[in-house]
Amino acid sequence: MGLRRRVPACGRPGDSPAGHHDEHRAPAWRRAEDSTVTRPDDDRATLSNDEDGRVRIELRRTLPIGPVDAWTWLTDADRLAEWLPDCRLDPRVGGSIRFDFGEDLVATGTVLVAEPATDDAPDGRYAHTWQWEGIDDSVVTWSVSPDGTGATALGLVHDGADADAATEFAIGWHVMLDALALAVDGEDDAVERAWDRLDEISDAYGS
Repeated sequence: MGLRRRVPACGRPGDSPAGHHDEHRAPAWRRAEDSTVTRPDDDRATLSNDEDGRVRIELRRTLPIGPVDAWTWLTDADRLAEWLPDCRLDPRVGGSIRFDFGEDLVATGTVLVAEPATDDAPDGRYAHTWQWEGIDDSVVTWSVSPDGTGATALGLVHDGADADAATEFAIGWHVMLDALALAVDGEDDAVERAWDRLDEISDAYGS
C-alpha cells in the first residue's frame, strides 16, 4: 500500500487555485539561515528494532522558542490547526486524540502521560496510544525541553511501530514536524509547504 494511503497525511492540502502558490519561492530552509527546517538528510528519523521485531522511530527538532511556548504548539487547538489540521487532542491523562486523514483513514488514541511544560518545570511530555486499523497498537511520546540557548529541543518517539509500516510512518511524522517548524517560523501556508516536499523526503528515506 502506498505512502499516501498508509501514512498519516493529516492536513495535506489539495491542489492550490491557479496563481495561489508561488512555485518559484524557495523552501524555508533555503530562504533563511536560521530556519527551523533543514534538508531531509539532516533530520531524518532514526529507526531501530526492538526484541519483539517492532520498530522505534525517533525524530528530533530544535524550535527557536521556549519550552512553554513550544508546549502550546503541541496541545493548543488553535495552534495545532496551523500545522496539524483535522487532528483533535484532549491533553490530559485519559483524554482522547484523533487524527482524521480523510478517505476513512483515522488514527485514534488515549493520552497516557500529560506533563505540561511550565516556567518552573520546563521539561514537558505527553504520550498517547496510536491505534491504526489493521496493525497493533503502539505509543507516541512528544517531549519539549530547554536546549540551553533559549530554544527548545523537541522530541517525538513512536514506540512499537509495525515493522512493515515504520518507514512510511517515519516519513509522515517527518513531514508533520516540518510543518510545525514552518508554522513556528511564521509561514501562513506551513502545511502546504511541508507536504509539497513529500516526494523529496520520501526519497531521502529510500521509499
